[in-house]
Amino acid sequence: MASLSSAALVTVETFAGAMGLPARASADGSYAFRFARSGTLSITPASDDRVVMSLAWMPERRDASGPRQLLAAATHDPATGRYLHTGMAPDGSFVAAVNLDQRHLDLPTLDQWLRRLLDLRSAFG
Repeated sequence: MASLSSAALVTVETFAGAMGLPARASADGSYAFRFARSGTLSITPASDDRVVMSLAWMPERRDASGPRQLLAAATHDPATGRYLHTGMAPDGSFVAAVNLDQRHLDLPTLDQWLRRLLDLRSAFG
């Protein structure tokens, strides 16, 4: 099973502390933070010293074009060299995610991508 590096773990714990949230690992080594309005932020260790950072939320608007527009929002970010992935979970929630190197997971990077994911969440309700 993949796990967070010591440095990545410190970043997650520092983020949680700054938000006033507990940092508790799930059985798979991931960390999830549930926000009342924004959805659930998950930080999941993956293979090859990578981490998947995702935000899942239940859409407030239920129009037929929403899922199609969400999928079209997936893109390459030339500023960071990362791909923003989008999709839907089986329960109908929208999900946006990015794959990051653990060695580059610091507070500014976590904050940058959290803001990017929250912007996407705002755009798609």
